Amino acid sequence: MFPSMDVAPDGTVYIAYGARQAKYSTDPADVYLVASIDGGTTWSLPTMINDHSSQNGHFFAWLRVSSDNIVHIIWGDQRLDPVGLGYDIFYATATNHGTTISPNSRVTDVGTDPLFTIGFIGDYFNLAVSGNQTYPVWTDGRRAVRPLGREILTGETDIFTARLGPRDTPSLAIQNTGNSGYQQPVTITATGLPREAFFVARMSGIPVISQTHLLSFFFSTRSGNLTDTILPTSNYYGAYSIGLDEWLSGAPLSTTTLYVVDSRSLQVSINGPTTASPGDNITWTIQIISPTEPATQGLGSTFTINQALLTTPSRSVQDLTSNVRPSGQTSYSVSLKLPSNAAGSYTLLVNASQTGALVRSSGTGTATVTVNSQVQNIASLASSEQTYTIIVGLIAATGVALQVIQLTRRRPSPPATLPPPANPPPDRPTTPPPA
Repeated sequence: MFPSMDVAPDGTVYIAYGARQAKYSTDPADVYLVASIDGGTTWSLPTMINDHSSQNGHFFAWLRVSSDNIVHIIWGDQRLDPVGLGYDIFYATATNHGTTISPNSRVTDVGTDPLFTIGFIGDYFNLAVSGNQTYPVWTDGRRAVRPLGREILTGETDIFTARLGPRDTPSLAIQNTGNSGYQQPVTITATGLPREAFFVARMSGIPVISQTHLLSFFFSTRSGNLTDTILPTSNYYGAYSIGLDEWLSGAPLSTTTLYVVDSRSLQVSINGPTTASPGDNITWTIQIISPTEPATQGLGSTFTINQALLTTPSRSVQDLTSNVRPSGQTSYSVSLKLPSNAAGSYTLLVNASQTGALVRSSGTGTATVTVNSQVQNIASLASSEQTYTIIVGLIAATGVALQVIQLTRRRPSPPATLPPPANPPPDRPTTPPPA
């Protein structure tokens, strides 16, 4: 198991190595430290360096002693791989002649999976100490997986080093969040990632595919940045968690929220009079009906009347947007006084929208009112008076005609006559009375 040895400035000899806890232990190996203060004549009992005793292996320990007699140790550690095959590099220090071991800390920022390194990881690691700085060296398989268009290239490990100390914090963001809509790709960006590594992106726990490479892996650059495109696994509006995870351990590096917005159209209902007269005051009531259920309208959904435009019979457009007044969360009203010479059809067009983290909808509605002019009213009135006059005249003429008919059909009484003489003169014939 490749023991590593160094001698401290005070003469203490240290050896680190890997071994089983017992001959027939199911634990593959742990790393131990022994010390000798008499030049190797006697040795201390082994002290376990790794503070994680499990069925996962710990191997290839390497140590260096600094000028202040502190023992610096690194080793390969499989504790973060649920399968127990991939490894990371861990680090610890030992003091008091090896009897006190510090808590273990992770050196690598991503693990190495031997399945992607053609089965070879190198024979051992190394460590250098200079002043108060520690530089571990190891074989790293993060670049064993590389994209080549829509294919994956696999290779062996590379030699990596690091200066132990603070590191960048990974940050994940979504460009144009809230505009994804239905079935639209979303661009993700990340900074502060492990450099030149590969990761898995998940949407609410479900792995998603890189739309750049059409692979299940997402790759960072030499500067630790990442830009890629994903296609949401759900096209139903809602809030979804987007996470970027380390490949080997599955540990989340950074998460953010993707809002798949409801982009269905709003229904805009406008109610008002259909006919009016010049000079009338007209009021329309506007009601917005959202396609989104009230229970999911949260996260600051806002309704807005964007435009209220009135088109006159002459095709000119009057902007009434500033006249709109809210009467409820989704109801409004707008009023207008018609000019005294108004005539023809007036059309009101209203454009409304609903915006929020989960909804981005818009819609329009129209209403028409017909205005009758005063000339038409007067003509109508004059026509009514003429009709009345004609009717009265016909009635009068009919009465006169009836009187004439009655007079023509009436018979006069016969006139009074004297009785004839008893003996009329012979020379005068007797004549009948007139009819």
